[in-house]
Amino acid sequence: MQHADWARTADLGILERMQELRCFSDGRFATKLEVANMPSNKPVEKAHGTVDQVADKLHDVVDKAAESLGTAEERLRGEAREAAGKVREGKEFACTRGEELVGKVTDYVRENPLTALGIAFVAGSIFSALNRRR
Repeated sequence: MQHADWARTADLGILERMQELRCFSDGRFATKLEVANMPSNKPVEKAHGTVDQVADKLHDVVDKAAESLGTAEERLRGEAREAAGKVREGKEFACTRGEELVGKVTDYVRENPLTALGIAFVAGSIFSALNRRR
């Protein structure tokens, strides 16, 4: 059994050594100097790691931006609703106030028809004079 254990250990050592050896396309093995000068996969592995780190950071940035935009969108929608409400209130106020003024003018003309006619004549004369100058 000692011989079998030694053989297994020897086989493992040979396998490890064979993995270290590099073979060219013509079938010959590289020398230690050629192996030392061969490019290793370490820069590629580092590049993959760097790319993965950058991708993770970009995902985090995109997630934060989406969250911020969602919050900003909600805030803008709320402000838009508030502004629309104020516009509606302004419209209602203007309509109500306009109707009140028309009612007051109508009442004034009924109560003072000659004064209203004089005011209309003076206003028309001023309007006409202003338009002639242009």
